[in-house]
Amino acid sequence: MKFDVGRTKRLFTAVLLLLVTTGLSAGLVQNLNPAAYDYGTSASSFLYTDTASESVEGTGYVMEYHNVNTNNLSLQEYMHGSGSFKHADVLSAQQKTSGSLTYSKGVYSGSVYFVIDSYTGKWKAVQSGASSVISYTKQSEMTQAPSLFAFGTGWYSTHPVAYDSLLKDRTEANSYQEGTAMLHQLEYARAYVGDIAVDLNCTGPTDTADGTGFTHMKIDDDMTQGTIHVAELQTRPILDSSGKAYALTTQGVHSPLILEDKDWVGDFKIQKEMQIQFKKSRTTSAADWLPCTCGGFFDIQDYDKLMPATGPIFDSTARSVSISTFKPAWNGTLAQFPQSIYAKKP
Repeated sequence: MKFDVGRTKRLFTAVLLLLVTTGLSAGLVQNLNPAAYDYGTSASSFLYTDTASESVEGTGYVMEYHNVNTNNLSLQEYMHGSGSFKHADVLSAQQKTSGSLTYSKGVYSGSVYFVIDSYTGKWKAVQSGASSVISYTKQSEMTQAPSLFAFGTGWYSTHPVAYDSLLKDRTEANSYQEGTAMLHQLEYARAYVGDIAVDLNCTGPTDTADGTGFTHMKIDDDMTQGTIHVAELQTRPILDSSGKAYALTTQGVHSPLILEDKDWVGDFKIQKEMQIQFKKSRTTSAADWLPCTCGGFFDIQDYDKLMPATGPIFDSTARSVSISTFKPAWNGTLAQFPQSIYAKKP
């Protein structure tokens, strides 16, 4: 298929081999962009925000290339052609957290939160993973035509160089942690009017909220005499729920969970939207079967109030239920003493 299968397989195979050879710990790091961010280097702590906007109108030859990477996401935009052009785009990218975790002199730092271990009952550090977002929108109006340019002096000043390039525009979005890729590509077109929007979000869980993985692409195309290729790929998980790597024959790009590959050749109007979303559950503290109440119920930490029965023990719920079972009936609003009417009778 035209999803650059060789390139895609090399990309995900690199991730796959990294996890298989380094073990579970690398998988939990959730730092899966093999092209630019390698965990364990200074890049792992590189946090940045990138914003850019552009508006272009003119006639001639155009070549554009834009490549944006975060720890776990990437966006590539490429286009070229000769003729008349009018386009505007807006890009925003942010590496929010690095996913790095350091421990020095008894102090943890980095992307980490703490929970109570279910086996030891003690606090333990949990790595949340890297968090980043990329958002991109573009509007284009292009009409292909030959263009002549005179370069320099002498012979070239009287013999212009001719550019007669058909239109091409390619947008590729990757979320490496989730193993998700989406692609939109225009080729060999005579004219094109269209919009594209891409949103990528890879956010690690925290002590209070689940994380999310979100890949979204929306396109609106009006093409004249060309080809449009759209593809979507969701690979199989690298690790199972226990942290064990799947067999090489079933993970990664082998037998993917989602594979879409479509081509339109000729004159087409296309509206299409693709979206894949993941929930990355946070690690929660273990519930103590009998929380200590030496300081009173309202002094207990929230993580010690996890058992459903904890509240009723200390509020009026349990008392009301208990009183309702007394025989004969007990008036809970008055002080009642053991009189003959309450004594046990044969």
